Amino acid sequence: MNCDPLPRPALTEHLKQAPSGSSWREFLEPFLAGLPATQGDLIMMLMEESRGAWAVLLAQQPGTALFIGNAVSGTVAALATMGWKVTVADPSPERCAFAKMRDREYSPGRVSWVHAAHHELPFQATSFDLVVREDAAEGLDLAHAPRARELCKLSRGAVVHLADNRFAYKRATGRRGQFRRHSPLSFLSQALFPPPGLRSLMGHRRELGSDRAVRALALYPDGREFSHVINLDGGLPRLTVGPREKVNIPKVLAKKAGLLPLLTPSFALLSEAAGVSFTSRLLAFLAETIGEEAGQLDQLIATRSNCAMLMTAPAGVLAEEEQGPLARSWVIHIPLSPGKHRVLTRHVKFMGHAAAKFPVLNAPEVLFEGTFEGVYLCVSRRIGGWTAPHATDQPGLTGALAINLGRILSELVVRPAQAFSEGDFERLLGQRFERVAQKCHRTQTRDRVQKSTDALRENLVGAQLPLVFHHADLRAKHLIMDENSKVRATLDFGSAEAEFLPLVDLLHHLGHQRKEVQRCGPGQAWEELRDPALRAPHEDQALREQAQTLGLESHLVDAILDAYPLFVAAMAEANWDWSRPEWIHREFGW
Repeated sequence: MNCDPLPRPALTEHLKQAPSGSSWREFLEPFLAGLPATQGDLIMMLMEESRGAWAVLLAQQPGTALFIGNAVSGTVAALATMGWKVTVADPSPERCAFAKMRDREYSPGRVSWVHAAHHELPFQATSFDLVVREDAAEGLDLAHAPRARELCKLSRGAVVHLADNRFAYKRATGRRGQFRRHSPLSFLSQALFPPPGLRSLMGHRRELGSDRAVRALALYPDGREFSHVINLDGGLPRLTVGPREKVNIPKVLAKKAGLLPLLTPSFALLSEAAGVSFTSRLLAFLAETIGEEAGQLDQLIATRSNCAMLMTAPAGVLAEEEQGPLARSWVIHIPLSPGKHRVLTRHVKFMGHAAAKFPVLNAPEVLFEGTFEGVYLCVSRRIGGWTAPHATDQPGLTGALAINLGRILSELVVRPAQAFSEGDFERLLGQRFERVAQKCHRTQTRDRVQKSTDALRENLVGAQLPLVFHHADLRAKHLIMDENSKVRATLDFGSAEAEFLPLVDLLHHLGHQRKEVQRCGPGQAWEELRDPALRAPHEDQALREQAQTLGLESHLVDAILDAYPLFVAAMAEANWDWSRPEWIHREFGW
């Protein structure tokens, strides 16, 4: 896959018609809305700043960087956020103009753009402290791209080559969270007759030809959409294989047999002089600041919320096999775009609030919030155990988790039941539902949003309702569970609110749980949860118990269930940097 996902004619026309002074969001949203869904998905994946999570492993101090690849790549924004002054070399004036809209707003004064063929770069030797070539960004002509060893001549410091593997056992499809495993025939064809630029790890090392040490990392599961950065030379950060992943035979075998360097889909090759990495400097700083000896960098996660998440543990300790808060074990969040700073600030605020006010949630302890070398970050205590999606897919255990979670959520009342006023509705629901309606491009969708809003208002206003602490993104991956399906820790408070309607957090968890089990979309999961005849016994029990505990009449439960797409869409609009085109229509059929 090496085609440019940005359609030049449509982009050129949109650039011409964009009102002068438009913000990045005002420019981007209508452009994405005018594209086919699959093409829009590719562009959104390309723009994810989490692509730059590997940068925290560099020893090179931030300075000048040259990026060779697609100007739209989120890697550019991530590097700028980490303190680099980035020059982008891209032969496409359209892509550069598109990227300028983002970078001038996100990173003013930190990014410049050069229209230049990738094989005719107009730079002198040793012009930059860092040179990055990103092959897996769609739009780089690998047949005419500069050879990796030429990049070394341009850098007086580090070189990073982000490349694909000719022996990859799977590849991203272009749809979020979807990957395609090669058939034996397609694997053999790729291995024997690779397209230009596709090499094995050994081939990429040879091509780099650096006289410096080259560290090999895996971008797993694929360079276009990866969640883990893994050390392929032995040591840490490592790849995890949870109990539920035992069915992923290629992953299990590759890890056990030491074949991950051979089979992993994508690489990051880091060539630089010996030095202390940003991560190591950070851990030393935190050890002094927190007053606790630092553990090792155990895992490096590129989150979907566009953060680099560093998880530490003492040498020889497998945190997933431990129980409770772990000494010398931290979770460090580093935002890779300016917008994520706001989300992490909220995360820290409400994680501390939950720990103080609602111990039943077992929220991690906040250890630090501040800056290091100009980079904002926050640190919390790491809790031992597996997150629920990795722990099990056994119906009995996941069902018990839902019931236990429902009981916990019933204890989060912040305002006892009283008449829910029109003011309450407008404050908690009306304004955010109006925002959802404004982002709907289809008249039918806007009408459905308005109809659902009116129905919910009619049912809620005047009814006796308690208000509860609201996590707002409560699902299995944000829960660590023990062997008895008890909640050992609740994670990720970046969307939390001090008060909201009851039942919504439980619905969110049940919907996501059903999606995982049935491999279905949120629309189908929601429709089935609405129908008592289609609910699983544990779903019915969890909903019924929470309604009884909080004194919710059955018609209120039904009203909240019916309006669930509005709740999740409003949460997304409040926390996304920009709207996904026709999201509520695509996900719920509205």
